[in-house]
Amino acid sequence: MFERWLNQRIPASYRHSLNHKNLFILPSKAGGAYLFCIMAVYLLATNYQNNLILLFAYWLIAILIIAMIASFLNLSGLQIQKQNCNPAFCGENIALEIRIDSPKAAYQLIFHDTEQSSIDMVPRGSSLHHLHFLAAKRGLFQLPRIKLMSTAPFGLFKVWTHIDFATEALVYAKPIACPQYLAGTGKYLQAGDEKNTQADEFQGIESYRQGDARSRIVWKKMVPGKSWMVKNFESGQQTEIWYSIHHLSGALEERLGQLTWLVLQAHQQGYRFGIQLFSHDISPDDGVQHKLNCLTKIALTANKEVL
Repeated sequence: MFERWLNQRIPASYRHSLNHKNLFILPSKAGGAYLFCIMAVYLLATNYQNNLILLFAYWLIAILIIAMIASFLNLSGLQIQKQNCNPAFCGENIALEIRIDSPKAAYQLIFHDTEQSSIDMVPRGSSLHHLHFLAAKRGLFQLPRIKLMSTAPFGLFKVWTHIDFATEALVYAKPIACPQYLAGTGKYLQAGDEKNTQADEFQGIESYRQGDARSRIVWKKMVPGKSWMVKNFESGQQTEIWYSIHHLSGALEERLGQLTWLVLQAHQQGYRFGIQLFSHDISPDDGVQHKLNCLTKIALTANKEVL
């Protein structure tokens, strides 16, 4: 019920102008204590019919009204606009960049994000600030409504609002190290797929190194107590590596995490690689854009896809 009313009162938008329509104000704890003191002084003045104490009570009420107006004007007139929202890995913080345009200086702004970000003073003009939200799940993360609050300048009133930027952030799968697959898993061939007829040239046999594909192990040469031997192939063309989710082990999220780690490591090593997911493949390539495309496809893999 409250969320429905809030959506009507403060609709989602990339830009919010703070005014009497979307700002709420109530006495703070200090303001409540101050109001109780006013009532006590007023009752004392009327009980003893003391005009001097009654005048003092009216003076306290005037200060309370001035504090209420000043607290409202501290936030009123601010314009808050969403700028950038970069992707993040699962378990990390999403950084939302916002721009605040203020016709005057504003004080003590507190945003209820993951880190309870606070701004002591917003200068007159435009300024950029960052809010942070914990990315707890892979995929598209809908940023929640943000509570902005201030008790400036006297601390007697709490002024707040709930703003929604209608923003989704991309959350990549959490990388899980799997160096045994770094040399490639090979492409998973289903019925009807054609095998690659281009064969690499056999160069000989060498000792197994961490990261070598298990398909290259010479099982017939295995001797107990000695290191494994692998076949060494060499191709005249640039090596293309495939990482297939079908050849990784573990549950879905664990496989996607391993695939994410492989993409990051392959890009760092300068490999030309492709990835194979359940419903589609990304052909071998290299470069930053290829890495981002692979990470995005992995992040958006549906949980309902059949292993």
